[in-house]
Amino acid sequence: MAQKVQFFSTEQLAKQLNVGTTTIRKYSQHLEKQGYKFARTERRARQFTEKDKDILMQMIAKRNSANITVEQAASVILQENGMLHPSNDSPNENHQPSLEQIHKLLTRQQKLLTQISERLDYFEEYVHRRLNERDKELLKEFNDRLEKQKEISAAIEQEPNEKQGIIHKLFKPKS
Repeated sequence: MAQKVQFFSTEQLAKQLNVGTTTIRKYSQHLEKQGYKFARTERRARQFTEKDKDILMQMIAKRNSANITVEQAASVILQENGMLHPSNDSPNENHQPSLEQIHKLLTRQQKLLTQISERLDYFEEYVHRRLNERDKELLKEFNDRLEKQKEISAAIEQEPNEKQGIIHKLFKPKS
Protein backbone atom coordinates (compact mmCIF):
# COMPACT_ATOMS: atom_id res chain seq x y z
CA MET A 1 0.00 0.00 0.00
CA ALA A 2 1.41 3.38 -1.09
CA GLN A 3 1.82 6.00 1.57
CA LYS A 4 0.19 9.34 0.78
CA VAL A 5 2.60 12.30 0.72
CA GLN A 6 1.67 15.13 3.04
CA PHE A 7 2.15 18.67 1.70
CA PHE A 8 2.61 21.87 3.67
CA SER A 9 1.90 25.42 2.54
CA THR A 10 4.49 28.15 2.99
CA GLU A 11 2.59 29.48 6.00
CA GLN A 12 2.31 26.03 7.65
CA LEU A 13 6.00 25.30 7.13
CA ALA A 14 7.04 28.73 8.42
CA LYS A 15 5.03 28.11 11.59
CA GLN A 16 6.56 24.64 12.07
CA LEU A 17 10.12 25.93 11.58
CA ASN A 18 9.46 29.07 13.65
CA VAL A 19 10.52 31.48 10.88
CA GLY A 20 8.71 34.00 8.71
CA THR A 21 7.01 33.14 5.44
CA THR A 22 9.39 35.48 3.61
CA THR A 23 12.32 33.44 4.96
CA ILE A 24 10.79 30.23 3.58
CA ARG A 25 10.20 31.88 0.20
CA LYS A 26 13.71 33.34 0.05
CA TYR A 27 15.40 30.09 1.00
CA SER A 28 13.20 28.18 -1.46
CA GLN A 29 14.17 30.55 -4.26
CA HIS A 30 17.85 29.99 -3.53
CA LEU A 31 17.35 26.23 -3.54
CA GLU A 32 15.53 26.49 -6.89
CA LYS A 33 18.40 28.54 -8.33
CA GLN A 34 20.66 25.60 -7.45
CA GLY A 35 18.32 23.22 -9.31
CA TYR A 36 16.14 21.95 -6.45
CA LYS A 37 12.49 21.31 -7.40
CA PHE A 38 9.42 21.86 -5.24
CA ALA A 39 5.94 20.54 -5.92
CA ARG A 40 3.52 23.25 -7.06
CA THR A 41 -0.24 23.78 -6.87
CA GLU A 42 -2.34 24.63 -9.88
CA ARG A 43 -1.82 28.28 -8.99
CA ARG A 44 1.97 27.77 -8.94
CA ALA A 45 2.29 28.05 -5.15
CA ARG A 46 4.99 25.85 -3.61
CA GLN A 47 3.95 22.73 -1.73
CA PHE A 48 6.49 21.41 0.74
CA THR A 49 7.04 17.75 1.67
CA GLU A 50 8.76 16.32 4.75
CA LYS A 51 11.94 16.05 2.65
CA ASP A 52 11.67 19.76 1.73
CA LYS A 53 11.07 20.58 5.38
CA ASP A 54 14.27 18.71 6.37
CA ILE A 55 16.31 20.48 3.68
CA LEU A 56 15.03 23.89 4.78
CA MET A 57 15.60 23.04 8.45
CA GLN A 58 19.23 22.08 7.66
CA MET A 59 19.63 25.27 5.65
CA ILE A 60 18.36 27.44 8.51
CA ALA A 61 20.65 25.66 10.97
CA LYS A 62 23.67 25.99 8.65
CA ARG A 63 22.92 29.67 8.05
CA ASN A 64 22.61 30.35 11.78
CA SER A 65 25.71 28.35 12.79
CA ALA A 66 28.12 29.51 10.10
CA ASN A 67 28.75 32.98 8.79
CA ILE A 68 27.66 32.20 5.21
CA THR A 69 25.13 33.60 2.77
CA VAL A 70 21.79 31.96 2.06
CA GLU A 71 23.07 31.05 -1.38
CA GLN A 72 26.13 29.35 0.07
CA ALA A 73 23.98 27.52 2.65
CA ALA A 74 21.71 26.23 -0.13
CA SER A 75 24.71 25.00 -2.08
CA VAL A 76 26.32 23.29 0.94
CA ILE A 77 23.09 21.59 2.06
CA LEU A 78 22.30 20.32 -1.43
CA GLN A 79 25.84 18.97 -1.77
CA GLU A 80 25.69 17.29 1.64
CA ASN A 81 22.42 15.63 0.64
CA GLY A 82 23.89 14.45 -2.66
CA MET A 83 21.69 16.73 -4.76
CA LEU A 84 24.46 18.95 -6.12
CA HIS A 85 27.71 17.98 -7.77
CA PRO A 86 30.83 19.62 -6.30
CA SER A 87 31.80 21.06 -9.68
CA ASN A 88 28.60 23.15 -9.63
CA ASP A 89 28.99 24.03 -5.99
CA SER A 90 31.19 27.11 -6.00
CA PRO A 91 28.94 30.14 -5.61
CA ASN A 92 31.66 32.47 -6.84
CA GLU A 93 32.28 30.35 -9.91
CA ASN A 94 28.63 30.41 -10.97
CA HIS A 95 28.20 34.12 -10.46
CA GLN A 96 31.47 35.57 -11.72
CA PRO A 97 30.76 37.19 -15.07
CA SER A 98 33.13 36.21 -17.83
CA LEU A 99 35.21 38.77 -19.66
CA GLU A 100 32.97 38.26 -22.68
CA GLN A 101 29.87 39.04 -20.60
CA ILE A 102 31.53 42.13 -19.16
CA HIS A 103 32.58 43.23 -22.64
CA LYS A 104 29.01 42.76 -23.96
CA LEU A 105 27.63 44.71 -21.02
CA LEU A 106 30.10 47.56 -21.51
CA THR A 107 29.37 47.64 -25.25
CA ARG A 108 25.64 47.80 -24.56
CA GLN A 109 26.13 50.55 -22.00
CA GLN A 110 28.28 52.51 -24.44
CA LYS A 111 25.57 52.23 -27.13
CA LEU A 112 22.94 53.41 -24.66
CA LEU A 113 25.11 56.33 -23.58
CA THR A 114 25.65 57.29 -27.23
CA GLN A 115 21.90 57.18 -27.88
CA ILE A 116 21.20 59.27 -24.79
CA SER A 117 23.85 61.78 -25.82
CA GLU A 118 22.38 62.06 -29.33
CA ARG A 119 18.91 62.60 -27.92
CA LEU A 120 20.19 65.27 -25.55
CA ASP A 121 21.95 67.03 -28.43
CA TYR A 122 18.75 66.90 -30.50
CA PHE A 123 16.65 68.35 -27.67
CA GLU A 124 19.24 71.00 -26.88
CA GLU A 125 19.21 72.10 -30.54
CA TYR A 126 15.39 72.02 -30.58
CA VAL A 127 15.14 74.17 -27.43
CA HIS A 128 17.73 76.62 -28.77
CA ARG A 129 15.90 76.92 -32.10
CA ARG A 130 12.52 77.42 -30.39
CA LEU A 131 13.97 80.07 -28.06
CA ASN A 132 15.43 81.95 -31.05
CA GLU A 133 12.06 81.79 -32.86
CA ARG A 134 10.29 83.04 -29.73
CA ASP A 135 12.80 85.85 -29.31
CA LYS A 136 12.30 86.94 -32.93
CA GLU A 137 8.51 86.92 -32.48
CA LEU A 138 8.78 88.93 -29.25
CA LEU A 139 11.16 91.42 -30.85
CA LYS A 140 8.82 91.83 -33.84
CA GLU A 141 5.85 92.34 -31.52
CA PHE A 142 7.84 94.85 -29.47
CA ASN A 143 8.85 96.79 -32.61
CA ASP A 144 5.25 96.76 -33.90
CA ARG A 145 3.96 98.17 -30.61
CA LEU A 146 6.72 100.74 -30.50
CA GLU A 147 5.84 101.85 -34.06
CA LYS A 148 2.14 102.09 -33.12
CA GLN A 149 3.03 104.20 -30.09
CA LYS A 150 5.10 106.51 -32.28
CA GLU A 151 2.15 106.86 -34.70
CA ILE A 152 -0.21 107.60 -31.82
CA SER A 153 2.20 110.16 -30.36
CA ALA A 154 2.60 111.85 -33.75
CA ALA A 155 -1.17 111.95 -34.21
CA ILE A 156 -1.66 113.46 -30.76
CA GLU A 157 0.97 116.10 -31.47
CA GLN A 158 -0.65 117.01 -34.79
CA GLU A 159 -4.16 117.28 -33.32
CA PRO A 160 -3.45 120.28 -31.11
CA ASN A 161 -1.59 122.04 -33.97
CA GLU A 162 -4.53 121.50 -36.26
CA LYS A 163 -6.98 122.74 -33.63
CA GLN A 164 -4.75 125.62 -32.79
CA GLY A 165 -4.49 126.31 -36.46
CA ILE A 166 -8.29 126.47 -36.84
CA ILE A 167 -8.73 128.58 -33.72
CA HIS A 168 -5.84 130.66 -34.72
CA LYS A 169 -7.39 131.14 -38.17
CA LEU A 170 -10.71 132.18 -36.74
CA PHE A 171 -9.42 134.55 -34.14
CA LYS A 172 -6.19 135.46 -35.72
CA PRO A 173 -5.41 139.13 -35.57
CA LYS A 174 -5.79 140.64 -38.90
CA SER A 175 -2.66 141.90 -40.33
